[in-house]
Amino acid sequence: MQIDHVVALSDSWQKGAQQLSYEQRLQFANDTLNLHATDGPTNQQKGDGDAATWLPPNVSYRCDYVARQISVKATYALWITQAEYDAMAGILSNCAGQLAPTNQTAPVLLTPARVPPPAPEPTPTPTPTPPPPPRGRSCRPTPVTPSIAETSVAGPMPRTGSIPTTRITVTWRSWTPSVTGSPARPSLDTPSLLVTNLSHLV
Repeated sequence: MQIDHVVALSDSWQKGAQQLSYEQRLQFANDTLNLHATDGPTNQQKGDGDAATWLPPNVSYRCDYVARQISVKATYALWITQAEYDAMAGILSNCAGQLAPTNQTAPVLLTPARVPPPAPEPTPTPTPTPPPPPRGRSCRPTPVTPSIAETSVAGPMPRTGSIPTTRITVTWRSWTPSVTGSPARPSLDTPSLLVTNLSHLV
């Protein structure tokens, strides 16, 4: 039992491997994609032949063998001759559904996370307009005209000298001044006033 290179080392050197770095050539020589087990006589018969000069004696294995050669050469960017291409195309024309093996890991397709739409900007709240300042109002009491709430005449009083007098009770109404402009409440607590010298009422 021997381990054979599907794409022979000599064939690969003639078709692009000379441009590979040392590390790449070392990887190529030990890549399990390019290695398979075979018997000694078959391996010696193959030598460094390509698909145009040699194919496995087992016809049922030829589809897999050619597909593996194509994968190795594509992985390491090696080229093929026209005769090699024609031989490969002839073999694969009888291999419906044949898949090319690979040593590459299938890429993981990541589904991008759904980004939520941006939140709408809040509607600015209008700043309330402050009420206008109250108009200035004088704190001096507003002079009012006294109103006579009650008048009582006790009858003719004794004359004093030559001027008759009459006793009249006068109730003064006064208003408390207001700065805010609201109506003032009258006060009825002012004292009575005795008025004399009202000769025109006699």
